[in-house]
Amino acid sequence: MAIVEKTNRKGVDKAIHVLQQRTYANLLGFWADGVEYTMYPRVNKNFKNDSTIPEISLDSKNYKETFYDDKVAVNSFFLVDDQSTYQNDNNQIVQDVSIIFQADLVKLYGDAERVDEVFNSDVLQVFKNVKRFIYSDIERITGFDSVYSDLSLSADLREKIQFSDISNRHILRLDFSIRYDFKCDSPIVPLCVPVTIMENGVLVARQAAGTTYSYSTACSDANVTVNSLAFNTVASGGTLDVPVQYENGTEVGVNVDGVIEIPNPITCADATVNLNGVFNQTVASGGTADVIVGNSEITVNGAAFDSLAPEEALNVPVQYENGSPIGTITVGVVVVPDPVIANNSASLFKTGANVSYQAQDDGALQFGNGVDFFTLNANNPFGNLNRFTDNLGTQIYANGIVIDWSTWNVGGATVRGYYNTLNAANTLTNQLANQPYTKASFTGWYVCNYNQLTNIFNLSITRNYMNYAPFNHSVGATSTRVWVSTRESATIGIFYSGASVGVGNHSGSYQALLTREFTLTELGL
Repeated sequence: MAIVEKTNRKGVDKAIHVLQQRTYANLLGFWADGVEYTMYPRVNKNFKNDSTIPEISLDSKNYKETFYDDKVAVNSFFLVDDQSTYQNDNNQIVQDVSIIFQADLVKLYGDAERVDEVFNSDVLQVFKNVKRFIYSDIERITGFDSVYSDLSLSADLREKIQFSDISNRHILRLDFSIRYDFKCDSPIVPLCVPVTIMENGVLVARQAAGTTYSYSTACSDANVTVNSLAFNTVASGGTLDVPVQYENGTEVGVNVDGVIEIPNPITCADATVNLNGVFNQTVASGGTADVIVGNSEITVNGAAFDSLAPEEALNVPVQYENGSPIGTITVGVVVVPDPVIANNSASLFKTGANVSYQAQDDGALQFGNGVDFFTLNANNPFGNLNRFTDNLGTQIYANGIVIDWSTWNVGGATVRGYYNTLNAANTLTNQLANQPYTKASFTGWYVCNYNQLTNIFNLSITRNYMNYAPFNHSVGATSTRVWVSTRESATIGIFYSGASVGVGNHSGSYQALLTREFTLTELGL
């Protein structure tokens, strides 16, 4: 919808048409995009079915009532007072006019809260901005009875169009007077308002349009300041010459847009002396700095080697014990070939037996690689000597993975790991048939063979070789036996029973320990 206009406009209808043109677009500017607003012109107050209702003429016989239309977000119509005043001296007519708005606030502003006062303020703002076309103050009216006071409504019609104050509907009426030229049919005659006269921001007078205002004032002396400090006074209309000069009387400075600009003073800052990029001292402007350069200390791999006087050269021999030179210089670093380092698995690892029951037994000799059962000879790739770590290099074992670094060849790319939660008891046939397993987000887990299981036996523990951290598996009862994947025959398997390694029919239901080979890349190394 849009502006509904009368086609044959005369008198007050022409004045109202101008108001429609001046306010319609500005009203839409306050509301949500795409809202529909119907602005009717002056409507007739017709008596029908015991009520006086607002209607607009569609043709010479048909009318349409202009009460609230739920097909649009807002509609409005103008009512004019039945009485108008003709002013004979200026051939103008003054007439009281009302515009009634009937709105759906939710369609206009959304449903966050009831915003009737926002609507009232928006509408009044638009009509205030066209006040030069309005002859009087603007009166703002709300409330059902007050808004429709110029209409007489039957009880049935009243109930039909009654708006609830707590609903999303809202009505508003603005009352004001307009003046238009009767002789020339001019739509709106702007008023000449009084002129406001101010002096230095102070109100002096309000003078009627078309009249003359005369006044005289006494001008006092002006106060002159320099850089906000009192300097002198000058009589009204007088001239003051302000000399700007050096102490020796030489004039200085130029006037730039009312500001006296004086050249910046020349200040020579101290000089900073750095030696090889490191602060050494500060020297005043014009002064002299004596810089003492000491000998350079030469170190090799962090150890003191020699000293070097300034501008001297030093040749550092890098050689084997037999005098043969070795190494190449790469970007200031002497690069020597990697040494051959013994690894952790060059021989079998210690059994863990640390109590001697007879001279020359394993507890006394403790043959094997490693400092002891739990300690490596050389750091693992995580930088510690722990034989057993988790896959992060710590000994927390949050995901059940145990890495055995005794199985890693220094410089190698793989190492063996164990999943410390035993498979539930099952036949050997089923334990093997379900391979490979997926554990802790890694695939490729298999049941330990004989060597893989016995490699972690700690023989310092009496008849319970897996009952130590991080494994802590106590094996004794038949139900706690542990299968290995190594078999004696098609029907006979090998199991660990805690005190010994035994054999039995593969239909026995025992547990199993899983193992897999990890790459260092999988461990983030």
